[in-house]
Amino acid sequence: MVTIRSVESPTDLEQAANLGASTLRPNHYQEAKQFWRTAVPADPTYRQANQRVVEVDGRIVGQALIVDRTVAIGVARLRVGGISGFALLPEYQSQGHAEVLMQDCLSYMNKQRYDLSVVNAPTSFYLRYGYATAWPSYALKVKAEDVARLTSPLNIRPLAADDLPALMSLYESASLTRVGSFLRDETYWRWRLAQQRRVRVAVDGEGAVRGYVTGNAPAEVLEAIAADREAAIALLTDLGREVLAGGGSDCTISVPPDDLFARWTLELCPVDICQASRPDAGWMARFIDLPRTLAKLTEELGVRLLRSPYRDWRGRLRLLTDMGTVILGCRYSEVTLLSDGSTTGLYCRIPQARLAQLLFGYRSAFEVADDTDAYIGRDAIPLLAGLFPRATAALAGLDWF
Repeated sequence: MVTIRSVESPTDLEQAANLGASTLRPNHYQEAKQFWRTAVPADPTYRQANQRVVEVDGRIVGQALIVDRTVAIGVARLRVGGISGFALLPEYQSQGHAEVLMQDCLSYMNKQRYDLSVVNAPTSFYLRYGYATAWPSYALKVKAEDVARLTSPLNIRPLAADDLPALMSLYESASLTRVGSFLRDETYWRWRLAQQRRVRVAVDGEGAVRGYVTGNAPAEVLEAIAADREAAIALLTDLGREVLAGGGSDCTISVPPDDLFARWTLELCPVDICQASRPDAGWMARFIDLPRTLAKLTEELGVRLLRSPYRDWRGRLRLLTDMGTVILGCRYSEVTLLSDGSTTGLYCRIPQARLAQLLFGYRSAFEVADDTDAYIGRDAIPLLAGLFPRATAALAGLDWF
């Protein structure tokens, strides 16, 4: 007998931890099992109902965890369900269990009123469920010897207990204007930092924190934020010296190329900018409830329209999608969601997956207009481009799942 349900007991959690560790990280089984057994349930947004499992004849043979996050899209705040740890025991694969589990996740997220879902997909599996690539992974690669010779008046030290408010402020200033950034409260911050082996901060002569880097090794920085150029120099110098002391030669820093930390680094030393993306995998997104999500986006869409050549445009834009038809009313940069069923105005036939790519700025309206599964009228393309401009979306390293 096959049952799809949530975890309900310590025994379920133990079976799920074994499954996640053995299928996803078999070469690091004990470390992975400990993560699933202790770190995952400690997530402040964790709920047992969000950990979905496939049970066959009383044995848990598959699982998927829905992580509950809030993403910033300009001034809009959307609830996101992230798919993490999706796995089936090898002997139960290719039997339809993955299909049933994935459909259960989508149905559950819809019932729980999530707006979007995202996943860091290793394969093209998620394409069939309406997900599309939404942003690349970015990194800077520098030679340790190049940054080790830099100098800064700031000091570097390990994270102290009372540094958290400063880190929170730095993150909000640097990241929340970027499409795709997750909101973090204090409890979430503490949970994330507890999993980091290495957190270093740059402080000035008065002890004020001016920047930080996190990661499990100096050669691989998961997140780097600096308030100013001097803080970036201090952090880079410390990274370079630590890498050289450990016998290494390169530092990889996970930041997007338009980030201020990246710009300062480019001014200071030679840098290789790495961008990894695939058309059928990587960071992918889809809508869960399109009308509800667009209703939350109307203020942000109005802000975008105000910045575009269409700021004075009046009319209706009908979006015919595989999740139904949505009508946006535009009047002097005010955007509203209409429900009058009108058939007038500009219209686009566009799959929700393509709309998700537009939302995150991964692709432009001009690019999507060339897709065989979309139709965007010539007059509608520049309007759609104003509502959904290209952007460098990115998810900060501490938020990866």
